[in-house]
Amino acid sequence: AVHKARSDAVTAVRVRHIVVQSAELAQTLRTQLKEGARFDELAQALSTCAVTREKGGEIGWSGVNDEHLDEYFPRELRELAMGVKPGDMELAESSCGWHLLQVVDVFQTLMIESNPRTRALPGTGVKPQPLINLLRSSRAGGRGFKQLL
Repeated sequence: AVHKARSDAVTAVRVRHIVVQSAELAQTLRTQLKEGARFDELAQALSTCAVTREKGGEIGWSGVNDEHLDEYFPRELRELAMGVKPGDMELAESSCGWHLLQVVDVFQTLMIESNPRTRALPGTGVKPQPLINLLRSSRAGGRGFKQLL
């Protein structure tokens, strides 16, 4: 049986951006932000994105397939943002200009897949068995249900 311990899938990100026309300005803004400048203030003062500028660059929650955002937050940037940790920033170019992206939060789905017949009980090294097998074992004098309690 296949055992896959854990799979975290980011399905949406809450992101904000500052859009400028040069990579140099985007890098300068990134440095200023790392030195303590406020993202929302820089976005309001310098971003060329008319849709998000007044909101401090806030795009909000988005997923890869949110095509209604294509005009100012293209799919390739949404895909990039899915791999960014909360608080981290990335620079990327699109047809709109240079985006300084900051992921504020992520929405993840946690999936745990396993086959309980092949997995040992935590801390015991004992693999689970159907209850009927434990009862039969107890009657036969082996390590049975009562001994596990």
